[in-house]
Amino acid sequence: MTFRLFRCDVTISVPFAAMLAALLYFDRTGLFPLALAVVLIHETGHIAACRMLHQLPSRIVLRPGAVQIFTPPSVLPPLWDVVIALAGPLLNLAAGAVAALVYAFCYQHVNLLVFIAGNLAAALFNLMPVQGLDGGRVLELILYAQMGENAVRVLKWISFFFILLLLAAGLWVFIHSLGNPTLLIAALYLAALWLMGIKSKN
Repeated sequence: MTFRLFRCDVTISVPFAAMLAALLYFDRTGLFPLALAVVLIHETGHIAACRMLHQLPSRIVLRPGAVQIFTPPSVLPPLWDVVIALAGPLLNLAAGAVAALVYAFCYQHVNLLVFIAGNLAAALFNLMPVQGLDGGRVLELILYAQMGENAVRVLKWISFFFILLLLAAGLWVFIHSLGNPTLLIAALYLAALWLMGIKSKN
């Protein structure tokens, strides 16, 4: 399904719509809306930065596990691309900080703690130096300034070794913490992103 919003084509894939409906239907904890809010805050940060820099997205595609934002060919200096990449994680950190102040002085509720933790986790996760994440994009721009076209190949291998470390850590946590799979699932997700990135370049 595709519709136009503020001169931008927004595409919601069928798998994404099905996943969203299933999560809303089966969620009995009330945590899914909080997770969705964290994701929306993150993507709003990117879109707001694009708008401030007059680099409005031309298309947004929603797929399971990924929100892809397409912008016209950039005429901005690399520094502004870094600002756009960092805007999502920074808005997550800002939202988490505001929620922490609310929790400390006004309103103590477990869901607020979940919201704080979710924003912190989203920021740290997306800042990891892995292809497909904001941190990977920032690292690619820094490497490109130093070594030109070789930056993509170097980032690919940095991502590979970082994912290997995460997989090892996730497996260790899974074995030694009564089967907690969170870190392992995150590492597998990053591995899938990395493999898709390799295939798209072949």
